[in-house]
Amino acid sequence: MFFNFCTRGFAVSLLLKTSIAFDIKPILVERKIENFRKCFDVTFSPSTSYEEMLKINNHHNQIHGGDVNSGYHFFHVSGTLMTSVKNTESSLCYDPQDCYYLYIHGHSKFTLLEGKEIMKEGSVRLDNPFLFPLGECNKECEGNNLIVAGIENDNYTIYNETSIIEDEMFDKPSLKKTCVKPDDCYKVQGTVGYYYYKVDLSFEEGNTNLGYRAFGICSSKCDDQPKLGESQRGRDILQVLTSISGLQAMINTKTPQYEAACWLIYEDLRNLNATDHTLLQRYILMLVYFSTNGKNWVDRFGFHSPRDECHWFKLTFDPTYGKYSANFGIKCNDFNKVHRIHLDGNSLDGVLPDEVSWLRDLVYLNFVSNELKGNIPNLNQLKKLKNIFLHLNFFTGTIPTFLPPKLLKIVVDGNFLSGTLPNFNGNLRTIRMYDNLFSGTIPESIVTLKNLEWFKVQKNQLNGTIPSQFLMLPNLKQTNLGHNLLTGTIPSKVANTSKLQWLFLNHNFFNRTDSITAFECCRSNVG
Repeated sequence: MFFNFCTRGFAVSLLLKTSIAFDIKPILVERKIENFRKCFDVTFSPSTSYEEMLKINNHHNQIHGGDVNSGYHFFHVSGTLMTSVKNTESSLCYDPQDCYYLYIHGHSKFTLLEGKEIMKEGSVRLDNPFLFPLGECNKECEGNNLIVAGIENDNYTIYNETSIIEDEMFDKPSLKKTCVKPDDCYKVQGTVGYYYYKVDLSFEEGNTNLGYRAFGICSSKCDDQPKLGESQRGRDILQVLTSISGLQAMINTKTPQYEAACWLIYEDLRNLNATDHTLLQRYILMLVYFSTNGKNWVDRFGFHSPRDECHWFKLTFDPTYGKYSANFGIKCNDFNKVHRIHLDGNSLDGVLPDEVSWLRDLVYLNFVSNELKGNIPNLNQLKKLKNIFLHLNFFTGTIPTFLPPKLLKIVVDGNFLSGTLPNFNGNLRTIRMYDNLFSGTIPESIVTLKNLEWFKVQKNQLNGTIPSQFLMLPNLKQTNLGHNLLTGTIPSKVANTSKLQWLFLNHNFFNRTDSITAFECCRSNVG
């Protein structure tokens, strides 16, 4: 199917395979088309296999109610939507003496071709759109030009040190222009693409999905290390925060506790009072941010912005599993209490603060694959916590003797933890503590874990014998005790209802008995 559509100052030709084109509107500026016409081709190609794309698409439908079809929206700088196209190879023409923007979205690779010359190529994801100017776009403002664009349900907030300037959620594909004085400060946060022109003709392009972007000259009052108790509001907030962090941490201006408190009192545009029920959790989350070098995180998820902390999350593509998830970042329950923290692989570098244990509604905690050091906070007071994922970090010290009572999974492998294994409660299903420095014996409490499925403690310094009833656990599927200092005999009794599939016992000091032959000393598929 072939379209050819011309308006004053605008022409577009589309060679469509399975395309959708709509909302074509005339530009308000009159020009003679034959003198100002420039054309290029837009092509898309899958960035994943067809099977993976189906999986991504189906998963996205469940999360977002949309699809991952790739396409573009073509805007005039005035914000007028000229045309929108999905899943197509197309030719697009424009007036090079006017200003337009091409917003590309979806999940694919793209190429912009002018004849045989590549103008631009790259890839987009739902969490990584692309915004590109066409024509003369650097003369729209006397100062700098800030352009943001997005599709339905995308949102953005523009703010400075003192106030929120714009805050909007799009109900359709949209483009907004803001003129920024060179010596002003503008910050943009949300899920939009942006293009920033400076008066010196330099530019910055990108999107806000990884965190807020700051433009112009921005300062921070907290850089001057003001006294936190200068106002009555500050003194009231300090009284609440010192109840969990102590006064000394607030007095010392070098501590992350001081930084988090200062941000709440002087810079947070939510301007919370001491009586606000979300004050403590907002403080604790910002304490995590400052304690782990938040400004260098891969994705800030809205941290350090005026957005409600319960919205510090976004749709994110996980290349490991080839699907999108809205669970990264911070999630709250129906009572606006933080119950999930998921900051996996986000370049957190520092110490996890003990104050995390005051997030009493926490159910899920994930800091996997970061550079966290020091001790793991005592999480025993988190009575609702069910999942702990702290593996592949640099934690040292010991595991608290007692674990949260409702814990189902504890995964702390790949650290430098030492001491003895903790007492295990009756709800645990997964225990992964391998590749650490644990010593001592396997606690007898292990035989009470009727729901245990995975027990992996290889590559430690565990000694003693295997509890005699351990292999009688009815739901046990996989066990690895290899590369330790275990002795004695291997239990020969396995429960009649056993689901045991793999048993690894290699590199220990067991007695040579018939039971070793039964399990080949290292693994057995007995399921």
